[in-house]
Amino acid sequence: MPDARNFAAHLAARLVEDAAPEPLYLRPPDAKPQHHQVPSADSVSIRQASVGEAQILAALHAECFDNAWSATEFAKLMAMPGALSFLAVEGGEPLAFLLARRAADEAEILSIGTRPFARRRGIAKKLMSHLAHELRQAGLAQLFIEVAADNAAARALYAEQDFAVTGRRKAYYEKPGGKREDAVVMMKALAR
Repeated sequence: MPDARNFAAHLAARLVEDAAPEPLYLRPPDAKPQHHQVPSADSVSIRQASVGEAQILAALHAECFDNAWSATEFAKLMAMPGALSFLAVEGGEPLAFLLARRAADEAEILSIGTRPFARRRGIAKKLMSHLAHELRQAGLAQLFIEVAADNAAARALYAEQDFAVTGRRKAYYEKPGGKREDAVVMMKALAR
């Protein structure tokens, strides 16, 4: 059995005067790295994304969705006639994207996503408002978007942006485990 007096003497010899005690950690740290200050929509600028930035959109998409699109897929979509792509950027850092397609007098948002740490700050709203303004200027009448029926947060965001439900596509999305989910089709009238 160890003698407490010997242990105390040994410990006292190791202590340095005026040195702060070091903490004793019983498990490895598990704190998640913190990102820089959380952006607000006011500090974010919207700019057009070029086909050469398809990798950036693909990386953002991968942060936002389980079934990520590749840079090649983005490049093909962005190069299509009528394609519109935008990035929301703060201090040079991309925070969100929007990819849409125009046809005749209507357009469809193909994908929109905001990095998880930047969500609920109005950035997606700013992207959609920017797109709607561009489409109105071009004389388009309607803007469509599809969303998974179980994505209540996105549906609420789109409803707040004056999108209304116009249809449903049964078993449109494939979910993990082979389950299927309906797509809700929503439309926004672009008043001129």
